[in-house]
Amino acid sequence: MEFLGAAAAGGSGDSPSRFSNRAALRSGEAADLLIIGSGIDDTIAEGDIKLLGGGVSLRPGSLRIERGFTINRMNPLRITLDIRSRTEPALSSIVITKGPSTISWSGSLLVTPAPGFTAAGVGNVASYQTGGVSPGEIVAIFGSNIGPVKTVLNGGFDASSGRLPGALADVRVTFDGIAAPAFFVSAGQVNVQVPYEVAGRATTRAAIRYRDLSTSVVTLPVLAAKPGIFTLDGTRAIVVHPDGSLNGASNAVAKGTAILLFATGSGVTDPPVATGKAASSTTLSSARGAALTIGGTAAQVLFAGPAPGFTGLTQINAIVPAGAPSGPAVPVVFTVQGAPSVSSTMSIR
Repeated sequence: MEFLGAAAAGGSGDSPSRFSNRAALRSGEAADLLIIGSGIDDTIAEGDIKLLGGGVSLRPGSLRIERGFTINRMNPLRITLDIRSRTEPALSSIVITKGPSTISWSGSLLVTPAPGFTAAGVGNVASYQTGGVSPGEIVAIFGSNIGPVKTVLNGGFDASSGRLPGALADVRVTFDGIAAPAFFVSAGQVNVQVPYEVAGRATTRAAIRYRDLSTSVVTLPVLAAKPGIFTLDGTRAIVVHPDGSLNGASNAVAKGTAILLFATGSGVTDPPVATGKAASSTTLSSARGAALTIGGTAAQVLFAGPAPGFTGLTQINAIVPAGAPSGPAVPVVFTVQGAPSVSSTMSIR
């Protein structure tokens, strides 16, 4: 047969996003299969159709001709398939033999486990804090079958748009239909930037499409800010000293020293930065209402805003307060627009 395409079960008039010699089906769900080929017409009977392997079966009484559109001046044959749930991908074949003749057509069906994620699997990429998303935040989305088995990293900014790609390795994440710039994708995790366009909304509807299959829509609260400090091990903040060395128990920083930290989830900045764009190094933007406490003592913040040359990354330049306590694990909290980060630690002598 010439072309296969998958569409919603029981539909009519809805054309698949693409036709090819292979159709992708999601396990555990029903789907319509549309078939186009020379000689495939209303003379085909259900008994002429054979489905082999993959737990795919033809729903009795579902055979019909799609009259809502044509491809190459042909109306597709449309059938509804029931697909058994499975945890591993499988291949199925469809064979159509026209009546008693020796003319036959065949095609392949790729049955994949359904992609999915939940609100509990969407967290700030620095702190993994869940409970909502903020505009411009880099988030990690954990799920199943949401991308390729092998991790794929983005190749940098698009030369024409100057933005990070909104799709990567056949994975497209959207928030209210707006493509989210992708940092990397894999079967169990994708990291993307939440579009700034969700600002001001109470909630956003997130979804992931991988190849021809989409997850269910997941509704997430939208927060003005949800800052998270990047850490080395989930607890110790990445703190850079003036000489470029990293803070640690064996490399504690003196009080009164200028330090550099990184975060994400600072929300809309002044002036705003476009979704997917690298922050400017000539016109700096600032996080709104940014504050940093070290050991419960307010630190002087010299700068807090998008890190020049990066997307979604907040740079914090501050002075370790003289009144901060000494110790190997002094708490550090970054607050933006009244929203505090999860506490991390640093070493002070």
